[in-house]
Amino acid sequence: MFINFCNCDSLHTNKKLINDYYLVATDSEDQLTISKKFDERSFIGVIPPTIVSYSIFKEFILAKQSEYNFDNKSYGKMNYYILNTKSGKKTKFLEESEFNAYLINKKIINLNWSK
Repeated sequence: MFINFCNCDSLHTNKKLINDYYLVATDSEDQLTISKKFDERSFIGVIPPTIVSYSIFKEFILAKQSEYNFDNKSYGKMNYYILNTKSGKKTKFLEESEFNAYLINKKIINLNWSK
């Protein structure tokens, strides 16, 4: 389970995505998480760093996430998440093929991926 609680005065990144969910990084872009905001200065991480790309579809946040290797400045194995912002439930996929099959099955199409 990933828990990242930040009570921050200043953030490198603080971008509202949908509802109470934000793209947050404390010091640098390679720390990007998707976090839930509790008050003006408090966030709790929901999807761990590093968010490589995300998309919003209805009440869902879809994210591509990978650990960042500081030594060789590269990303590791990619993970895929779907977060229901109404229920707070998240699903993690370890394989891109499973993630894509789920999207097709649920008729989640025409996504605009961004970072």
